[in-house]
Amino acid sequence: MVKEITAKHVLFGLIGFFAIIFAVNGVFLTHAIQSFPGEAEEKSYLQGINFNEKLSQKKAQASLEWRSEIGLIEAGSPGNSIIEARFFDAQNMPINMLNVSATLSQHDDDHQQMHLSFKGIGDGRYQADVSALTAGRVTIEIMAVQENATSFNATKTIQIR
Repeated sequence: MVKEITAKHVLFGLIGFFAIIFAVNGVFLTHAIQSFPGEAEEKSYLQGINFNEKLSQKKAQASLEWRSEIGLIEAGSPGNSIIEARFFDAQNMPINMLNVSATLSQHDDDHQQMHLSFKGIGDGRYQADVSALTAGRVTIEIMAVQENATSFNATKTIQIR
């Protein structure tokens, strides 16, 4: 004996189908919001508006012909790390007397950011302690400013083990 499909069966089937779709979308949406809380770049709208200014700053920086080297140094035991930045001028001479700071973004579930202040140790070398970091990939956005307001920016992604 075959049961007849009525309008009531079709209605409940459609309601059930869309209830499952909404429930699955709700789970995905909740997970997406909890795993990535917002912007990767702070004030991205303003950065877009000021894009031409950023281009002129990059052009001015390129005319300086400075270069930087940024790396991670394991100081003693594992987990005791130091980030070292070195700066050189157009003649490949070390640049001292810079005010060096950085923003370090950790690429984990929390997208943590840490602001670092570097200490000059001579010979164009500057160091900051990052022992609190956990293993993973990090992006360092470093800014060096000279007394005459000449600034240099660099970005590097490194892996912390």
